[in-house]
Amino acid sequence: MKLNKKVVVVTGAARVIVSLFFVLFVPRAAFAFCHEIELVNPVPRTYVRGIGGPPPWSNGPRFHKGGVQTLHPVRMWSGFELRSYGVNARAPRLMRVAERPRTMTIQWLGHAAFLLTSSKGTKVLMDPHGRFFLSQPVFPHVVTTSHPHRNHSFVWMASGNPIVLEGVDQGTGDWNRIHRTIRDVSIHTVPTYHDSERGLAWGNNAVFVVSMDGICTAHLGDLGHLLDEGQLKMMGKIDVLLVPLGQGGSRITSEDAAKIVQLVKPKVVIPHHYRWKGYGEDFARIFLRVRRLEGNVIKLSQDNLHSGVEIILLKDPMGAWED
Repeated sequence: MKLNKKVVVVTGAARVIVSLFFVLFVPRAAFAFCHEIELVNPVPRTYVRGIGGPPPWSNGPRFHKGGVQTLHPVRMWSGFELRSYGVNARAPRLMRVAERPRTMTIQWLGHAAFLLTSSKGTKVLMDPHGRFFLSQPVFPHVVTTSHPHRNHSFVWMASGNPIVLEGVDQGTGDWNRIHRTIRDVSIHTVPTYHDSERGLAWGNNAVFVVSMDGICTAHLGDLGHLLDEGQLKMMGKIDVLLVPLGQGGSRITSEDAAKIVQLVKPKVVIPHHYRWKGYGEDFARIFLRVRRLEGNVIKLSQDNLHSGVEIILLKDPMGAWED
């Protein structure tokens, strides 16, 4: 079969033009696409490796160097092979932006009443004693009571329509097993006693453990005895311990409170439930690290919790009596 010379010439010229196109223009396009080019193995099957991801004018993510996966290579007539590393590449190693530490607030309202506020604004009022001691109304989301005694269960101290969690049933005196998650706060109880006689003298008591902003706070209520292993296990890891101080009988003494601190191993201890200023000072002398604040509010985050135990003496808003 005879071939037309004109067809052969045109076909040959076309092949030359196409070859020149791939040799001259495709590498330049690769340079424009990949920004950084590394030419390796300058022998047949040379690879043009692009690093850096999509071109500057695209909105796609930028990739780090090394170890990226390519699409199908384009075999050029000149014996070169082009690999584009800007497409179908491995996900970039994104730098984590430092988050601001979440801060919770603890406010002592006198006696055994505390107001815990999370970084998202969730308020938990614990062991309320009376509205007349407040300088302004409190609108909590949750109210907890460790036992039915009026100075620990005056729920009308709270304004609004909060959820009330009773640790001990007012009618039967039995414990209410509580394990709730409300908004961004987790709450559970641990059954204990108000005295050292397993509740025969003063009844039952409930320890409330509140977890907010990564910090677990345990309110011991009117605890009247040392904690056993089962109760410690139910409490879990505690960061902040709100411990009552008393003279024995219906409540633990300062010495027993110090023993409980050694058992629980919290990072922050805030004593309460004392009217004589000397009780707090006597308790604080047992420990090495003590901080005395002029107010009744403290802000805590995971970043400012120390490794050891720190005693924090808040100012009693009801006015502690001098010795």
